[in-house]
Amino acid sequence: MLKIYNVIPPLMILSACGASSEPGPSDPEKAKTAATCAETSAGDLEISLPFAMRCFNERHYDKAALIWRELEQSEGEANWGLGELYRMGEIGTDAPSIVNGEQITDDEARFINFGAKSKDGRLVDKREAIKYYEKAISLGFRKAAEDLGSIYYWSEWTDTKSNYGCLKTAEPVYRINGATGEMDPIVTLSDASCHQLGLERRKREWGDRLDYKKAIKYFEISAGEGSPFALRVLGDIYNFGDGVPQDLRKALNYYRDSAKNGGVDAIWNLSRQYAKEIPEKDLVKSYALGKVALTVRAVDGISDVNKIVELDMSSLRIDEIKEAEKIIKLCLVDYDADRPDIGNYKVDFENCEF
Repeated sequence: MLKIYNVIPPLMILSACGASSEPGPSDPEKAKTAATCAETSAGDLEISLPFAMRCFNERHYDKAALIWRELEQSEGEANWGLGELYRMGEIGTDAPSIVNGEQITDDEARFINFGAKSKDGRLVDKREAIKYYEKAISLGFRKAAEDLGSIYYWSEWTDTKSNYGCLKTAEPVYRINGATGEMDPIVTLSDASCHQLGLERRKREWGDRLDYKKAIKYFEISAGEGSPFALRVLGDIYNFGDGVPQDLRKALNYYRDSAKNGGVDAIWNLSRQYAKEIPEKDLVKSYALGKVALTVRAVDGISDVNKIVELDMSSLRIDEIKEAEKIIKLCLVDYDADRPDIGNYKVDFENCEF
């Protein structure tokens, strides 16, 4: 039989910065039972948020769904979990025959559901995910806001996100190599041209389903909870002027806040912002943070990034390189300049000068 445990709603806690910060999903280790989800039959599942996450982490999505269904009326996290399963395609919906009061064709149904089959043989429909995420937020589980923001910002009615693959398809962007005087091709996900190419591609392939207004609304909710991911994406939004006037100062501040909140990915964004004339060019920090991002593998395209970092260094004087090395040492735990070992260091978020 199903075992019902008292479920404590997620608590709002204060972060070190004084802003409210909600924890993420429940810790599976806090389940009452020590059994794994695989060892537990569907009829003996512990109905608690921690055990649901244990099942989710073990990829027993059907069992996680059973638990969350029992809790969805009162628990925001349960609604977030069901939203995740709809978004991932673990749960599907039937093809709609009527949308907005009008009969639609099979082709239109496929477009609305983007034709992907869910694990239960029906159609993936992220509109269902949106409903559950919205209910999660209404019940106080505000982490769901970053998931909603992602759906609207990346036009995530498809399984194709943003500018993934852009490194392979974008036209090269060239930069003068200070050491050789030659033009080196540099393409990264941070390049505005690459960003625009990804935007145009997904509009062409899937139709313009972006909603920047809603994306910003939900990312701002999540950013208010201290989400490094939401803060970094808001940096991208203002960096590229997606649905808002471009504001490089705001972009820099969002990237900085993301990094201060533990967002490793934002370190590379900060490096690129400091390389710009506006709002505050700082080539020493640009090189130092680029080196940090490279060392902890916080960015894709390692070979291209290494070229950029080397070019940054070639424009610095010896005293500036020494200053940058001090920043790098502050930003990496137990860093040894004679043992760079890419991938083997962790960021010291408390002491790093972002």
